[in-house]
This record gives sequence, C-alpha cells and structure tokens, in this order.
Amino acid sequence: MIGVIVVSALIMSYIMLILINIIYVNQLNSLNIEKNQLESMISTYGKYSDVYNSVKKQEKLIEKANIDSYNWDTLLNTFAETIPQGMWFDSISLDYDGKKGTCVIAGRSTNKVIMAQWLNDIEKKEILKNIACKYLQDYDDGEKKVYEYEINSEIDMSIIKTVKGME
Repeated sequence: MIGVIVVSALIMSYIMLILINIIYVNQLNSLNIEKNQLESMISTYGKYSDVYNSVKKQEKLIEKANIDSYNWDTLLNTFAETIPQGMWFDSISLDYDGKKGTCVIAGRSTNKVIMAQWLNDIEKKEILKNIACKYLQDYDDGEKKVYEYEINSEIDMSIIKTVKGME
C-alpha cells in the first residue's frame, strides 16, 4: 500500500512537472514572439534614428552657415532710390569675404556733376564707406558727351545685416 501511494505521488509529481513545463514553454514562446517584434521595431526605429541624427547634423551646419545673414536688397534699393536721371550702371559687383563687404560699380553718366551729386547722396545714406570714384574715359555718343566711371567702396555690413527670425 505504501508502494502504491509512493508511486501515485511520483506520477502526480511527474504530471505536475509536465503541466508546469507546458505553461512555461508557452510563456517562453510568447516572450520569444514579443522579443522578435521588439527587435523588428528597434531595427526600424534605428533607421529613423540614423536619419534624425543626420538631419540634426545638417541643421547645425545650416545654422553655422547662416550665422551672418545679410539683406542685400537694402543696398540695391538704396541705389535704385538715389540714382538720378542721366546716370546708369553697367555693372554692380558686391563681395563679402566674411569680414568686410566691397562694392564696385561701373557705369556711365551724361554729366560729371550728376555723378558727384549721386556720390554725395549715397554717402549721406552711410551704407557705403571709403568711396572712391575713378574716371575712366569720356566719349561723344552723337547727341551728348558720356563719362565712364568706376566707383569702389566698402559696404557697412551692420546696415544690411538681417536680424534672425525677421527675414
């Protein structure tokens, strides 16, 4: 009788171990499925993370490139507002080397006085500094005498500097 009880206790223990094993195997399978899903999500998000990091680096480069932003329209509008009749520009060259801006204007005028008056007017606007006008030549175009000139100056960059967020 004791043998039957011991054998039945061992069988019940064996059945219990099998049931517990089945429960844990099912839980382990469920955790493996969840692990695979998470690994898939992580690899997908990893790609997005790489793209995000790349965008952040590019954003920093753009910010460095836009440290100083200038509104060149201000300078060109000043020229347009002040140029008198009888004077015109053949070319305007604006240059900024990171430290200072320069302006070279090549043009023509029908009268030297008009050129001198425009130089006074533009000097009052204080957008150009150290203005130097070089007379190149004069010629007769059939109706009137035309004077060719070249104006070299520095640009006051503080006047055309754009305030960030206000562009």
